[in-house]
Amino acid sequence: MSGEIATTQNFQERMFERIKDQMGDLLSEEDLKVILERSIEKAFFEPQTYERGYRTEVEQSPFVKMIERELHSRVHTIADKWMSENKDRIEELIRDCLGKGFTKLITDYLDNKMGWHVHQLQESLINQLG
Repeated sequence: MSGEIATTQNFQERMFERIKDQMGDLLSEEDLKVILERSIEKAFFEPQTYERGYRTEVEQSPFVKMIERELHSRVHTIADKWMSENKDRIEELIRDCLGKGFTKLITDYLDNKMGWHVHQLQESLINQLG
């Protein structure tokens, strides 16, 4: 990532020098810096807008895309490492989740099947006692 930022800085410096050489005295150095800084900001840090037929699509800025790629890569590397180092822990977590899920599934099924019978018994007792 630092290589890409350094490249951007070198690009900015080269652009500044080229424009300065070609434009000569038409623009002051300060005017040129303002224009160049705004151009770099727009090119690298503002969302990109594209006309697609009858709609406008907005994409993230190139800088945000670059950061996302870098973070995505790092997160995958860390996750892969953690998973390879903690296989026993992962298996234990999967067993716990599945066990709780199956237990709840069976309990819900029995409650559903038995619920009607329990309700009938309850009604019968209330009618006999009442």
